[in-house]
Amino acid sequence: MNLYSAIDTYKKISILGMSKNSGKTVVLNELIDICKKKKRIVCLTSIGVDGEGRDIVYKTKKPKIYAYEGTLIATSEEALKSFSAKYEIIDILPFSTCLGRIVIVKIIRDGYVLLAGPDSNREISQVSDMMLTLGGDIVLIDGALNRKTQGSPSITDACILSTGASLSRDINITIKKTKHTVDMLSLNRVEEDALNKINSLNSKNVLLIGDNTIDTDIKTSLGNEDEILNRIDKNIKYIYLPGSLTGTFLNKIKGLEVDIIVKDGTKIFVNREDYDSFRGTGGNIYVLERINLICVTQNPTSPFGYYYNPDVFLQNLRRALYPLDVYDVLYEGVGV
Repeated sequence: MNLYSAIDTYKKISILGMSKNSGKTVVLNELIDICKKKKRIVCLTSIGVDGEGRDIVYKTKKPKIYAYEGTLIATSEEALKSFSAKYEIIDILPFSTCLGRIVIVKIIRDGYVLLAGPDSNREISQVSDMMLTLGGDIVLIDGALNRKTQGSPSITDACILSTGASLSRDINITIKKTKHTVDMLSLNRVEEDALNKINSLNSKNVLLIGDNTIDTDIKTSLGNEDEILNRIDKNIKYIYLPGSLTGTFLNKIKGLEVDIIVKDGTKIFVNREDYDSFRGTGGNIYVLERINLICVTQNPTSPFGYYYNPDVFLQNLRRALYPLDVYDVLYEGVGV
C-alpha cells in the first residue's frame, strides 16, 4: 500500500524504526504533507522523544518535524520549549514523563515541533482517541529507539517500518535484519480454539494450553524459564506468554514439540538464528493479534559517512520483502 492510500484508509498509523537514523522523521513529514494536501487534520504523538534537531544518542544532525496550523499534538510540557510553531494548550493530562506532564496542544502558526509523548501503550491509545475526539482526522505515532511496541494492534490500525544504512555498513546484513523484523511483525494468528481458551481465562500469567489450560501464576518467562519448562508435559501444545519472548526462552524449549503464542509481533526479541533453529525442530510462534504492516521505507544514507546505492538497496529490499511494498520517499517519492 502506498502512503497516499494509507491516509485515506486508516485512523491511526505508527512509524516504526529498525534503528535510529532509519528515516522515520522523513516519512512522518511526508505523511504530514500528504494530510495537508488532502485537508486532513493530523494528530501527532510519540513514544519517547522524537523531532529533535540533533540525535540525542549519536549527536548527528537529523530532520525536524514540521507541523501546520490546525495540527493537534500530544507531547510533554518540557518539549513545548523547543517549538518554533505557535500553539494553544487544549488540555493537560494526568500522564507524567521525565519531561513533565503530557499536554494536548493545537498549532496556530506553522513551525517545527518536538514530540515527547506518553510512556505506555495504554496512554498512547488514550491520547490518540482524545485527539480524534477533539476533531482530528488521523493520528500519526512516531517511534523511538528500540521501541516497536507502538505498532501493536491494540493502539494502531496500521504501521510502517523504516529501515536504512545505519543498521550496518553491509547492505546484505541490513536486508537480512529487515526481513527478519518483517517476518516477526507478520506472524500468523493462532488457531481459534487456542485463542478462545486464552480469552476465556483473561489471565495476565503464562498459560500452558493442551486439552486443558493451566494458569501457571507466573507473570513472565524472564528468569522463570526452568520453572515453566518443568511444568510442560506431552499434553501441552502451546505456551502463551503475556509479555516478551526472548531467544533464551526459545532455546530452552527447543525440541519439546510445543509452540509459542505471544500477544503480537512487537513482543518478540529473538534473532534470526535462534528463530530458524526453533523452527528447524518443528516449533512455531503464533500471535493473538496480527500487526497490519502496510509498507517498508528505506534510507540508503548513514549518518556515519557511508551509504548504499539507493536503487540497488530498493530493488534488493523489494525482492526480499515481496509482496510487501517498499518505498524510498526521497529517491522515488511516496507511491501513488
